Amino acid sequence: MNQETIFIQFLHDKARNSIILNNGFSNVYNECKNAGDFFWSKHYSEISAMEKNCLPIKNGKAYISAFYYDHLMQSYIWARQYPDIRFIAGGPAVRYANFTSQNLPYNLTLSKGLAEKVIFLKDKPNKTWDIDIPVNLIKGKNIIRFAYNIDRRCYWGKCIFCDGYNKDWESPLNNNIDNLKIPKLNGNINKIVRLNIPSITPKFLKNEVPKLPRRNDVIFDFFIRAGKEILPVITQVLEDCANGIGPAPEQFRFVIGVEFPSDRMLQYMGKGTSRALLLKLLSLAERYKISVGIPFIFGWNNLTLKDVQEAVDFIKKVEQMEALETFSTGFTLEIHPNSPVFKQFKTSELIPIRRKIFNNGECRIKLNKEQQELNEAVRSFYLHSKINSYLYDSEIGNINYE
Repeated sequence: MNQETIFIQFLHDKARNSIILNNGFSNVYNECKNAGDFFWSKHYSEISAMEKNCLPIKNGKAYISAFYYDHLMQSYIWARQYPDIRFIAGGPAVRYANFTSQNLPYNLTLSKGLAEKVIFLKDKPNKTWDIDIPVNLIKGKNIIRFAYNIDRRCYWGKCIFCDGYNKDWESPLNNNIDNLKIPKLNGNINKIVRLNIPSITPKFLKNEVPKLPRRNDVIFDFFIRAGKEILPVITQVLEDCANGIGPAPEQFRFVIGVEFPSDRMLQYMGKGTSRALLLKLLSLAERYKISVGIPFIFGWNNLTLKDVQEAVDFIKKVEQMEALETFSTGFTLEIHPNSPVFKQFKTSELIPIRRKIFNNGECRIKLNKEQQELNEAVRSFYLHSKINSYLYDSEIGNINYE
């Protein structure tokens, strides 16, 4: 192990037969390999486990690709345990724009720049990509998940609760599919490759997706909007794929931001879609046997009874698509100070989400009894539906009975 520089990436190894690799340095793989060594660390959520998580060096420099809050906490703990190592944390590949802290150890820096610029002082984004998947990490696994980073900015950028679009953050990655490498691994191992972009663009769908390889061991996973500008393009792409151009349609897995499926709420959120368009895209996925993620968001403070009825009706219509495989995670609404919706509220109407070390400024909206009940009506139906739902957060929001 190089005693001066390491590049730390995290892996999730909780499922019996699958593993998730958060490969944040693939865009600068060759540069990193020449400058130091890669180190895969297990992702831990408990502080006690993080404190026992050792590094292979005791001095030098460590770049950390932090995808999640837990990765930042691990970086903080390492910085306190290894005072002779300088830590630079960001994610993916040295960028974490939202989280900040006023009490960082002197040897820990949070960076939100592109890795090639922060680490290697390059002005232009790289267009090379690669990944090492150590054999010892995947022993006994049937499914390996990793990401191909396309861009970090959302082309839509109009959803009022999202802070994922900020032109001043950084330059785009400008990646295409020409340099995509998918390792061929020994054994019966399937690869799920996340095409990492907040929302796939019509141009990328049309020009790049047909270049993806047709392989029975690979699934391509990406976020896609049910927008008028997307539907005709994805319809044509899937038809072409079914006719032998590019990957097979069943090699795709969509994630579609349903959020709260009433037409009024979709318009309020700036989603640029409707229930009808969402159902049209889901119907397309059903036709081509594409697995679909449909995340929901609860904790709104402006619901009406009609919103609830439309959301329940939407879930029923999805349930009727018997050939469609869905998976859905329910989230509690958390709004960031950089998001447009944040400006709609007074401080007294928001409840900050407290973090012990890091604070990204996100808040939940206070809910009165009526709004709590309307949210709960949809959430309860959602959890008892057949859309394979899972609740990420056990509470809808902080209750304020007025």
